[in-house]
Amino acid sequence: ITTPYGLFEFNVMPFGLVNAPATFQRLMDNAFKNLEENNILVYLDDIIVFSSNPEDHIGHINKTFEIIRSLNMKLKVEKCEFFKDKINYLGFLIDKNGIKTDPEKVKSVVEWNRPVNCKEVKTFLGFISYYRQFIINLSTLEAPLRELTKNGVDWKWGPTEENSFKHIREAIVNAP
Repeated sequence: ITTPYGLFEFNVMPFGLVNAPATFQRLMDNAFKNLEENNILVYLDDIIVFSSNPEDHIGHINKTFEIIRSLNMKLKVEKCEFFKDKINYLGFLIDKNGIKTDPEKVKSVVEWNRPVNCKEVKTFLGFISYYRQFIINLSTLEAPLRELTKNGVDWKWGPTEENSFKHIREAIVNAP
């Protein structure tokens, strides 16, 4: 930022800038792209380092620390977890057997009240789309609800929409 008092630069990524998340993600992607092993997932400031054995894991963590240090970034120790067999990452549970839905997130779907207007239907559909990979035939299940969100369609919640809503909730609860 140029002012009459001189040039000022941010030391950290400020909140509220429209392009801040994309810019930060690009920085992180570029920083970690040259790792020889494909053993790291980075989404903004959430980093997962995974390895097949403890010895390799120490090496992978050290490389990650070197990159973070080279960027002059800092870690909050209280937010770090090491040598875990199971983690919660971006609303999913990840372990050696794969990726599963997070029971805490699923609980909110069970308690979700029936939508009473178009906006609430859109909110519900937006939430469940995050778990799309776990729900077989979701596009078919959600079709009656999607119909309610189209322009020019009058609000009418009937048995078809109720069944769609219930089946989607059941599918998420029973998802792997």
